[in-house]
Amino acid sequence: DILTPPVVAKGLEDQTVKEYDAMTLSASVTGNPTPTVAWKASGQNVTKSTNVEFKAAESDHELIVSKIEVAQEGIYELIATNECGSASTQAKIHVQGEIR
Repeated sequence: DILTPPVVAKGLEDQTVKEYDAMTLSASVTGNPTPTVAWKASGQNVTKSTNVEFKAAESDHELIVSKIEVAQEGIYELIATNECGSASTQAKIHVQGEIR
């Protein structure tokens, strides 16, 4: 097997979503060995919680926020790493708050 560093085959895309709507970020990364993936939001690690889940199938990765809040807007980043290196992709997420 030829070892290859991670490559972002399909990057994250900027999105504007309404507050309390669902948001899905998806990206595709390749590499050998298969890269491990980490998600960050505005520089902080994103962890699984009641309204945040991760899905992965082969090279495709998704971050799903079921009810996004204005406080969760910012720059989201996927970082893929293996023993040959790392690659990342990022997107700006804007959350439109409800007008009161």
